[in-house]
Amino acid sequence: MSDMQVVVAGAAPDTGNLGVSALCYSAVSKLNSLLPNLGINILDHGSGIRRGAYSLNDGTQLNLMGAKGSRRFFEGSNFANIRFCTKYLPVTQEARLMRRASAIMDISGGDSFTDLYGKKRFTTITYPKLIALENNIPLVLLPQTYGPFESEEHRRLAEHIVRGASMAFARDCYSFEVLKQMLGDSFDPVRHQQAVDVAFILPKSSDEILQQKNMLPVVESGREIFGFNISGLVLNDPEGAKRQFNISLDYHQVVLKTLEHILENSDGLVYLVPHVLAPLGHFESDNQACETIKSALKPEYKERVFTVTGDYDQCDIKGVIAHCDWFCGTRMHSTIASLSSQVPTAAIA
Repeated sequence: MSDMQVVVAGAAPDTGNLGVSALCYSAVSKLNSLLPNLGINILDHGSGIRRGAYSLNDGTQLNLMGAKGSRRFFEGSNFANIRFCTKYLPVTQEARLMRRASAIMDISGGDSFTDLYGKKRFTTITYPKLIALENNIPLVLLPQTYGPFESEEHRRLAEHIVRGASMAFARDCYSFEVLKQMLGDSFDPVRHQQAVDVAFILPKSSDEILQQKNMLPVVESGREIFGFNISGLVLNDPEGAKRQFNISLDYHQVVLKTLEHILENSDGLVYLVPHVLAPLGHFESDNQACETIKSALKPEYKERVFTVTGDYDQCDIKGVIAHCDWFCGTRMHSTIASLSSQVPTAAIA
């Protein structure tokens, strides 16, 4: 085991959300390339510490450690248990690993350092940050969004966290201004900086890998490929999306009419690109959203519309997106995959 250990939090690779998976892979692969002898431990929703369970494309194996919110306090992978044991009684393997950590690097799923998703989610997302501060473990907040906060109590806790962090990065100019407001007089231009989303450095899978997985787009001479990501979170539950995100447009009609316009005015192919791989029927499932839209298209268009399927990861889907001549996405990290592949990109947001 390496003498220097870090814990990477807020980027669990087992959520089915390829955006979060992209954050995870991008962060840990860059850390590994800069510090190849560093022990990297990624928090996920599993149980226990699983050494070498997460693989990079070059064959490097990193560790996974279960850390999750649940009512089973007695479990070693329960966040409340980890917090208590790390501070008071480091008898579990999870607590001992936390105590050995040279830093906790937390990215909050990119956009989850907020209470918009409810108190339970906010509590879970703050656990690793509080564990770091309570045990004098350097906390590095990787490039992410800060806020918004509906509760004054949650805002005060978030301000306490960012002020206690050793370093904090925002991933866009707006979030950087929010971060500076949260820091107040504690703002330090050396330790607090604006950066970009780490998924911009995500590598894409080679054509050989895509071919092996039957994912390589079939390109016919002269025919363009239009990539399209449809958000299941917005399309499958329009009323919920309207309440939670204040979305006033008819997303179903916007997507349908846009695709019909493309198909009517070109002979190109449309590739529907799911980016959150929840099961069919789940309210967040992009696959379900793709099937809903595809079934609503005119019959004469359906033979030119394909949904990307199979057992694929964040690097594979970026490889597919890179083959598009144009791409439109609602899931932010689908458009980051497109932009960073130099594909002309539009967004529905």
